[in-house]
Amino acid sequence: MKEISFSGKTIMYAAIMAVTVYSVILGMRWPIRAGLFPIIVSSVVLILASIELGFSLFKKESADDTDRIDFKLSTDVDKATANRKTVSTLLWLGGFLFGVILFGLPAAIPLFLFFYLKFESKEGWIFSFMMTFVFWGFFYFLFIWLLKIQFPEGALLGLT
Repeated sequence: MKEISFSGKTIMYAAIMAVTVYSVILGMRWPIRAGLFPIIVSSVVLILASIELGFSLFKKESADDTDRIDFKLSTDVDKATANRKTVSTLLWLGGFLFGVILFGLPAAIPLFLFFYLKFESKEGWIFSFMMTFVFWGFFYFLFIWLLKIQFPEGALLGLT
């Protein structure tokens, strides 16, 4: 039998499991429609954290494992390019939030996705339309049709 080893990862996965168990318990106290989302997400996180906890308890870490899991920022990008990309990302996120405020979430998601694919990612028209349509269809099916979630209207749509 392998020896059990405790590490920082073990503590982290145990803490994640404790938080997700607590959120599942809280979600079960809510009405079914309100609690369904946190219960599903927390259950998936709980299963994955349990698997990782088992690996961290019973797997001996080698030198190759530590190199693979370390997060390293790229060092080959110059500062001006990094700053430009950071500003661009913040502007896209700000535009999305502005779109949510103006049009509401169900309308802002396809608008943002299409404009991002077409103008930032420089994808073709057909690909941009198709991906937007597929993703928005999934969003509509799951949240509006299946779960019947009513999202607040945007500021512009609420004026009519």
